[in-house]
Amino acid sequence: MVASLLNMGRSRWPRALSRIGMGTYRMNIDEPSHWAALRTALLSGVNVIDTSDHFEGGRSERLVGAVVNDLIRADKIQRENLLVITKFGYTTVDHMRSIQGGDISDGTAKLSSTVAHSVSPSFLKHGIDASLGRLQLEHLDVVMLNNPERLMASADRRISVSEVYRMIAEAFKYLETEVARGRIRSYGICSTSMSIPTAPDHLSLEQIVNAADANNTGSSFTCIEYPFNLFETTAMSRTGHPKGLSQVAEEYGLYQFLHRPFMSVAGGQVRMLTTSPELAQLDESALTRELSGRFEAVTNMEMDLGNILGSASDDIKLLGKFIWAQVLADNLARLTSNPFAANYYVSKTVLPAVLADTSALIDYAKNGREQDRDIAIGWANLYREETAKMCETLLKISKLYANKNNLELASVLSASMPSSVQPPSLTEQAIRVPLSAVPRDSTVLVGMRKETYVQEVLAASNQPPLQSDQLDGVLRCPLLYN
Repeated sequence: MVASLLNMGRSRWPRALSRIGMGTYRMNIDEPSHWAALRTALLSGVNVIDTSDHFEGGRSERLVGAVVNDLIRADKIQRENLLVITKFGYTTVDHMRSIQGGDISDGTAKLSSTVAHSVSPSFLKHGIDASLGRLQLEHLDVVMLNNPERLMASADRRISVSEVYRMIAEAFKYLETEVARGRIRSYGICSTSMSIPTAPDHLSLEQIVNAADANNTGSSFTCIEYPFNLFETTAMSRTGHPKGLSQVAEEYGLYQFLHRPFMSVAGGQVRMLTTSPELAQLDESALTRELSGRFEAVTNMEMDLGNILGSASDDIKLLGKFIWAQVLADNLARLTSNPFAANYYVSKTVLPAVLADTSALIDYAKNGREQDRDIAIGWANLYREETAKMCETLLKISKLYANKNNLELASVLSASMPSSVQPPSLTEQAIRVPLSAVPRDSTVLVGMRKETYVQEVLAASNQPPLQSDQLDGVLRCPLLYN
């Protein structure tokens, strides 16, 4: 099978692929700036687009379809010079029951009462049908099985890694029929764990190829996709270590798509690898004083609530819900060190709880005297405003600290990565590393939701590749291991 990969699969691709590809996660057809960014990228020479059927509930694919077809009709780009990738895997239990006739069948894992993951032929057929419609295309250049390792997280039955390899081989066999029909040109695997041999849900590329060989399939298996950034470099092969995923893929003749160059998931934290001139101008001392004042205001309100409410058991229960100043203060160091986690906690836990609890307080107060009711309603509305301001200031400080750390990282890396750009740009550094570390038979997929992002990334990608000693110096940076 391996010898046929380049000949049978990639011969159906455009002759040359851009080193930078357009990632469309969090992009959708309803946002004008996303239209402009994708259009600018394509007119600037980017000819790889990566999307997925579940991005923005299908609206990402609709955006790609609309922009691509507009430019084709205007004779600005040619379809045969474009590589469109979409992915399948993430789904729901209800959706799988609707297409599999009730019971969830082989090739699908139920991860919770509502969430599922699938690589089953029926799921893939249904997905290809829908994606072709949303993308307004006659064929898909690449269909990726999206993170098939998630099948091992099945909640209702045990799915071993050997079963996952078998399911992948069966999916390959089905996708070969779609290649024969002309609806897709080739297929691949997008995996978070494939580059991490120590991961509990690790999938081995060698085992995937072996399973496909044993099932007499895989001739149109052309590519893999995985994360690669300054903090996640295990895919690289290094002297004295076992072969990395990149070298294994190269030996099989597989094209490599790298994603998440600006977002690392390492050491239990999510870290954005960008810097902001606006954040660098903020006054840290003034912000710290502002946050202290916000905490004090909310704390005083929470203490005052005891005077507004009585001492009945229901009053005490309500009073116990309004302790957010204390909760956030107790976790301040952790929240300000991780803006991604802080934003998630505030938006998904704190603010929804404040809204629900103040609504419950207002409902409770309606049963009391009119004067007490008005006081409670006024307190509840003011508490919502003050906690929102407190959270906003906390998130701003969290971003400020992250930006400060990234500016320090860029400064240290610049010793091994000379550039014409001054001060050092972490954006440029974060792009140059994957472009230099992985063979030229690869494309780095970047989420560029604004035209300015497109211009900045493409300018960074035009910098010369790093020499091996420069790359080694970068990857030995101690700040990448803290």
